[in-house]
Amino acid sequence: MKKLTQILILFILSINSQYLYAKAGDMFLLPKLGFMKVDLTNADDLASLGLLFGYGLSKNISFEAEFNASLNVFNDSWSGGEYEIPDDSGGLLNKGIYKIWTIAGYGVYRVPVFESFYLKGKLGVLYENVERTDTIEPPGETTNDTGIAGGLGFGFYMGKRVTMELEATLIDKDITFYSLGLHIRF
Repeated sequence: MKKLTQILILFILSINSQYLYAKAGDMFLLPKLGFMKVDLTNADDLASLGLLFGYGLSKNISFEAEFNASLNVFNDSWSGGEYEIPDDSGGLLNKGIYKIWTIAGYGVYRVPVFESFYLKGKLGVLYENVERTDTIEPPGETTNDTGIAGGLGFGFYMGKRVTMELEATLIDKDITFYSLGLHIRF
């Protein structure tokens, strides 16, 4: 948790105040910090770092390509989250470490609410890769899937070139990604 707090403080201190609203032809980068809430029994939630590239199609609509990779700073390990698969007798069938990374493309619509606040909705296609390393029955397995993903969020204008966004994205039926990001327009 200490590492996550340090990263978050550095992330927030890097804000450069000026106003931003993506218009047609604008391009922007969004470094993201968040966590993946995994809805599985006996599995750690994962911290995640990501990067989003966006292109403004009109004042409210943009296309965004996003990459996110999990890590686990909650247990002071950068190697991924731990999981356990119990058997019916109270023992363990398997345990180990797992990691997730995703690549996605979204159509995004932002609705201004106030001068410095907006709501965001996104829908797109996501490729998900889950790598599992087993310690009881090695070597583990890697699975991947492509499907529809979507999210909701809100943002604050911090200046002409920077906004901060908070959002929740449903990656899979068992995984929700909560993130904090900074749009930097160029």
